Amino acid sequence: MTNSQPKITIREATTADRDFILSLVPRFADFGPPLWRSPQQIIDRTIRSIEEGLARLADRFLIAEVGGQPQGFIRLIASVDYFDDKPVGYIADVAVVATAEGQGIGRALMSAAEQWAESHHLGLLELHVFANNWRSIEFYEKLGYQAEVVKYVKLLPKG
Repeated sequence: MTNSQPKITIREATTADRDFILSLVPRFADFGPPLWRSPQQIIDRTIRSIEEGLARLADRFLIAEVGGQPQGFIRLIASVDYFDDKPVGYIADVAVVATAEGQGIGRALMSAAEQWAESHHLGLLELHVFANNWRSIEFYEKLGYQAEVVKYVKLLPKG
């Protein structure tokens, strides 16, 4: 019996990975954002956030590769919990190349995030996801993540 899953390696990102990381930003709007958020707004803000993260030495970017080819990335940030000020890990971004979906890349990146959090003695790993991004929500829930706070918005006429 052969293993159909490719061998995935996780490594630290380098400055040479910038273009690859940014090439995945449109994936953050693929799910069909809420009506009051345009895909371009999500893309533009995510690019800005990633560029800021690449400039900060505190953000940790990891790259998932198969056969030496990058297939996904995750950005991790050490933070503090809003409610008890204890150190927590925050998954700021995670994306996989569309053609590599379902091959274990996302799972490998999330596992690397958990290892990173544990190695830094962080008791909680958190992330944000759009409420209508069902595919990602199901993926996170399969990995044991649970909703904690739900953000509600109301679009006002003068907004």
